[in-house]
Amino acid sequence: KRWFLGLSYMPSRFSDQGNGFSYVDISGPNGNGALTQVATVTDVDINMYLGNITYEAVRTKHTTFKVGIGAGGSSVNLHVTPQDTIVKEIRFDHTQPFGYITLNMATEYRRFLFSANMNGVAMTLDGVEIDYLDFNFELGYRAYQGYFNLDIVAGYRMVNFAISGSSEVDGTHINTTRDVAVDLTLEGPFLGITLSY
Repeated sequence: KRWFLGLSYMPSRFSDQGNGFSYVDISGPNGNGALTQVATVTDVDINMYLGNITYEAVRTKHTTFKVGIGAGGSSVNLHVTPQDTIVKEIRFDHTQPFGYITLNMATEYRRFLFSANMNGVAMTLDGVEIDYLDFNFELGYRAYQGYFNLDIVAGYRMVNFAISGSSEVDGTHINTTRDVAVDLTLEGPFLGITLSY
């Protein structure tokens, strides 16, 4: 077989209690504004669902190379609460579907494994811009090979997720456009096991 199906679920939650700042453009009745720095409490909740289909384009005795496409969805809840009664809370609750491309290279030699994977997308849909990059490097050892495979794995992963959009806000004297953006990078080592059939 040369076709493969992959499914992933990545929940992430961040909370910053008063250590961050928001730069807010406060507009007056005549439209003139001043850029003000305000201490904030920020809560970001992101749930990503990914599914892809890959095709094994190259296969040798020890190495495979796969290319594929996938679809995903992201649910982003961003709440920025300024510690100032003059500035209102900023809320961005949005669910966004997207498609992406994926590349995978894997090597197996005497039960030792190495793989590298990259997924990426850059697109604009319904006025919302999305940029997503996912890099994964993994080393492993196949502890059991038979009816199913059991691998002990360790590696390093970096995920960058950026989403931006804007909405019109009705003010007391003038309508203003509020821009909201999230740009997060998660990276670090991991250790685990993989079961495959």
